[in-house]
Amino acid sequence: MSTVVNALLSPVADLMLLVGEHIRRSLSSRLHITGTDGSVVTNVDLDADLMIRRGLEGLTPDLTILTEEAEPRDTGSKQHWVVDPVDGTQNLAIGLPLVGASVALLDENDRCLLAVAADPVGGRVLVADATTLYSRSWLDGTPRPVAAGNLPAPAGIRRVGLLRGNTLARDDAEFTRLNEVLTRSVSRVLQTRSPIVDVFLLFGGGLDALVCLGCDGYEMPAVVHLARRMGFDLVPGPIDGPEAWGHPFSYTLCHPANQDGLNEIIGWAA
Repeated sequence: MSTVVNALLSPVADLMLLVGEHIRRSLSSRLHITGTDGSVVTNVDLDADLMIRRGLEGLTPDLTILTEEAEPRDTGSKQHWVVDPVDGTQNLAIGLPLVGASVALLDENDRCLLAVAADPVGGRVLVADATTLYSRSWLDGTPRPVAAGNLPAPAGIRRVGLLRGNTLARDDAEFTRLNEVLTRSVSRVLQTRSPIVDVFLLFGGGLDALVCLGCDGYEMPAVVHLARRMGFDLVPGPIDGPEAWGHPFSYTLCHPANQDGLNEIIGWAA
């Protein structure tokens, strides 16, 4: 499978750069919005979804595609794509440029083989296979490897991204508690409502860690895989006991050097 993944690196990066450019151009256009808060869909979501599905079908016609905005294309394959055509749709709907897009290729055990995330505003993508992180922009001919060892560990926990899954209510008690704890303990708590935006902030040093509650969206396989290739570890949050977060799919993404400090802040032991 590694040969197949290597062959897909550049063409999937190219595809996601095009999708990112489409999303960027839409930021200044009038959107057609359907749905309600928590399930908003725009014409940009649907257009980006179609672009990605057509691109992946052309590159890997035998692979299943699971996407947030369309019925699954089930070929019965062991490997499958997981697609989030626009991550941050609620931001897009109000003209806030905190959006991204992602695809992830998973094996039959849901292990990520390849992840690509697009930053529409920055005109770039992050790509990760099983061992290596790559970056790519419009100015680059091919994805360039980025050694995880070249990404310095954050100097402590100062800026934390806090993510609330779409299935959680805005006034969820555990989310509110964590927000209050973090606000008292760190310099800045960011709630971008886009895990893809957050992973680019991790890459650029704008965030030191992510705290995620109930995050099981289509973008998360790519987010977690890319963060791990940057040197961040995933540590599950407890869902039972006196220190429980109370929700499955809850975890932190933090550099190992800072995990104990983050655990102390949020009040649970790894």
